Amino acid sequence: MPKGQVLATFLSNPKIEENQKLKRYFAYFLGLMFIGLGAWIIRNFGTVTLDQVIFHLVFGGQSLLTVDKEIVLNFLKLVVAGPAVVAAIFSLVDSGFSRIFIRFARGNFTNAAINKKIKSKYFS
Repeated sequence: MPKGQVLATFLSNPKIEENQKLKRYFAYFLGLMFIGLGAWIIRNFGTVTLDQVIFHLVFGGQSLLTVDKEIVLNFLKLVVAGPAVVAAIFSLVDSGFSRIFIRFARGNFTNAAINKKIKSKYFS
């Protein structure tokens, strides 16, 4: 079995593909969430020192009930909802590229001349 066909068979397994899609989504989501968290902290509080973070983690638990609603809504938009939407878009684009790669590995492009040209250029 040629190398490309083995890889295409492995990549086209539905269980592996669904598991990989979920892992990619959560990887994108967590990465974007941390980026959003950093941007949210800087936007709302400016530069924060480690001492301030520790102080509020230890003594700031009671203030969660009295926090301004705008800060909470801004947090949900920038740190939760935004990264979830962008991660979904990234996952869809990523799975689209995966499908194209699988089709290429199988040799299922419609135009044989284009298929030969691409294979000779990138996989010679």
